[in-house]
Amino acid sequence: MKAGRSVILASQSPRRQWLLAEAGWDVKVVPSSADEVWPEELSVEGAACELALRKARQVAKEHQECPVLGADTVVTLAGRVFGKPASRSEARELLRTLSGCTHDVVTGVALVFGEDDWTGFDRSRVTFRSLSDSDIEAHLDVNTYQDKAGAYGVQEDQERLVEKYEGRFDTIVGLPLDTVESLWTRMEERREGLR
Repeated sequence: MKAGRSVILASQSPRRQWLLAEAGWDVKVVPSSADEVWPEELSVEGAACELALRKARQVAKEHQECPVLGADTVVTLAGRVFGKPASRSEARELLRTLSGCTHDVVTGVALVFGEDDWTGFDRSRVTFRSLSDSDIEAHLDVNTYQDKAGAYGVQEDQERLVEKYEGRFDTIVGLPLDTVESLWTRMEERREGLR
């Protein structure tokens, strides 16, 4: 990825900010207050992209000087969508459900600049170890879960929770950089075509 690119990240996720910074981006964080109600009528991928787009558009209204990047990550298992748990008890039940199973992690990404927007997504698969109640409680005691789809951050507790994964690690963390790169290229091509 090329260094020196400037982007506004419509997320307060330190993980997304870290991924972009490590890849050489100049990142300004402006958290979005957009509605995150799940669009039931869309596919999982479509809904993740729609939520990412809502976040980016909401921030872009006030910040038109720079491209705005939004993202949304969801966990799915057997057709059920798991977002961010509202409580410790909900997080506990969610982790019990994921225990010993393979689930999908879908991250939707949106880039907004001016009147134009571009969206994309990536999907990875994660297989959890069989978790005991003490494993789950230990995870909840030392790791934040409130702001994470599926009640876990793979980068925080991978050894305890994850048996294996397939696909991109950064998708599971919450921002597939290949997808970001693709959207950026499409934006540059569009803007070049307007000159």
